Amino acid sequence: MAKISIYIDGENFMHRIVDILQASKLVKNRDDFTNFNFRQLFESVIQKQAVDIKYYGTRIRVIRKPAYFNQRTKIINKSQRRLRRNLLNQNIQFVNCGYLKLREHTCNLCGKLVQSLQEKGVDVKLAVDLIANHKKGDSVYIASSDTDLIPAIREAMAKGIEVIYIGFDKHITASIYKSASKTIILRNHEIINHYCFDI
Repeated sequence: MAKISIYIDGENFMHRIVDILQASKLVKNRDDFTNFNFRQLFESVIQKQAVDIKYYGTRIRVIRKPAYFNQRTKIINKSQRRLRRNLLNQNIQFVNCGYLKLREHTCNLCGKLVQSLQEKGVDVKLAVDLIANHKKGDSVYIASSDTDLIPAIREAMAKGIEVIYIGFDKHITASIYKSASKTIILRNHEIINHYCFDI
């Protein structure tokens, strides 16, 4: 029997949803983003129920120094625990993969060398699962705009796996759009309608 799965690139997907919810004044920042009905959103847009959903997220370890990132990673860790409980209540698997690292880069505004947190490795795990866990005739919905996934998408399709890209209105990644079997576009009102609910 053909399998239907939805793979969510957690960081990638969360970034866009938080932007939409902030613009609508429903959240102040990404740490508020824990109370969201992922399953209802995805099952409504793909018009199928009881599908296997996996949320790919980073292992959060508290960074001791510098002090700002110590405090920041503690907040992220607490927020992620709430998010994981929310996902579990919706029968969505949280896939622990990748890690956060401190990255030094030049600020585009001031030209100074600054540090920021960067997620690494999530796209690799998602890509491996896409190839390894599916066979010809299966359908996999990918909620990510990470172009690093394109080789895996093409390989999966060569094996006869249908890969459907789930993107956001006005933020479609053209190269994934061209590579996938088809595309589903999430509208802002669909995101807003699935925030702040009782599970």
